Amino acid sequence: MDKNPYEPGQAHISTTGQSPADNSGAASGQTSFSSETLMAVLSATASIENETQLDKVLRQVLNEALALVPGSVVALGLLEPERNWVKLAAAGEASAAFEGYRLRLNGGKGLFEKALAANRTVTCDNCQEEDFGEVYQAYRLNQGVVVPFFRLETPVSVLGIFRQDGVPFSTPEIALLELFARQMGPLLFNRLRLNEFDTALKSRDEFLSIASHDLRNPLTALRGFTQLTARSIDKVPPDQPLPRTNIQNNLQRIIKQTGSLDKLIGKLLDVSRINTGRLEIQTETHELDELVAEAINRCRMVVATNEAEDSVPAEKRHTISLEIEDRGLAGEFDRERLSQVIANLIDNAVKYSPDGGTVRVNLYRAGDSFAELSVKDSGIGIPEEKQAVIFNRWSRINASSNGEVTTSGLGLGLFICREIVRKHNGQISLESDLNLGTTFYVRLPIASQV
Repeated sequence: MDKNPYEPGQAHISTTGQSPADNSGAASGQTSFSSETLMAVLSATASIENETQLDKVLRQVLNEALALVPGSVVALGLLEPERNWVKLAAAGEASAAFEGYRLRLNGGKGLFEKALAANRTVTCDNCQEEDFGEVYQAYRLNQGVVVPFFRLETPVSVLGIFRQDGVPFSTPEIALLELFARQMGPLLFNRLRLNEFDTALKSRDEFLSIASHDLRNPLTALRGFTQLTARSIDKVPPDQPLPRTNIQNNLQRIIKQTGSLDKLIGKLLDVSRINTGRLEIQTETHELDELVAEAINRCRMVVATNEAEDSVPAEKRHTISLEIEDRGLAGEFDRERLSQVIANLIDNAVKYSPDGGTVRVNLYRAGDSFAELSVKDSGIGIPEEKQAVIFNRWSRINASSNGEVTTSGLGLGLFICREIVRKHNGQISLESDLNLGTTFYVRLPIASQV
């Protein structure tokens, strides 16, 4: 067999000359199957076609693959939405070797990645010498065959079967897996689309629930304060002065609620722009340290004003500290959009911090070509399972131990922050410990030091 062009070693590209995505197929062109074998493939396909739940479909694909071509373990990897990760499900006596693993597609180094990158079946006579070899060694997996699943030219999934007994996979077995892959590729694609459709429907319903609640709150407050103002005016005889103080207080509350409503609508508009690819940034050369200092000063004023209007006792008010370790951090930035990111991170930090807590902001150079901004709170922290989805739409953190959401918001702020940072060719990440606090990091490119 030909050596794999991606990396020297024991992995080989299948010499059948066809990919599983090709409808003519290696199997049908070079290998004749008995009627019993063909019926087994058709039966496996039919049994899976009747299942609509994605998890059950994946399990059936794994089990049917092992039934067709025996092995010690079979692993099925689904391409995740951004196409740079493969998440594995597994079956067989050595399934723990792969179950739940997420493999990064990093230039075709691993067997699963090679199969996807080459659009061909990959075989391995000594898997323990391959990338991910420590796992193959731990479970004594030697021989392997990895087959990509396609729908037309679209990669959908990748299937790998591995053996511990030293028996290589025969040409008919490989051809049978390729035939199975051609049958399963379109089916898996349809199930994935159906799953995405169901997820989209749930997201829509969740959005309608959250949005209707959070948009109604400021509208209700607006109506209430407007009615109070009207009544206070109506009660005053024409020849008497109006209750100026009461009216001014109510008007301030109305202004605050219209501001909240404007922010919510702005977030919805930003999400719409992101979904349609119309979120634009207008960059100019700025000193990042000056931009951050200006944004933090505005945040301090907003937090102080809000807490004063809410009659928060002095000892329970929040403090925002800023330490700029390096200056002259010039780069191409959209001032308003980055200020929006900073304001959102500060708002979250204050929201989830204990009364009287301090939000600590640091800005420093991170290497020659990047600057990093950190925003640290001493709040409730983010559960590990939530950290993986915190930048997704509608993701909100519970602020109480009983799991009840006690903070307002659409759960869009961090999603929008991530997109703005990406538009700047930057990265946003976090570190968090329960009951100890959370630190968000924003890394942005800057001009290199001369």
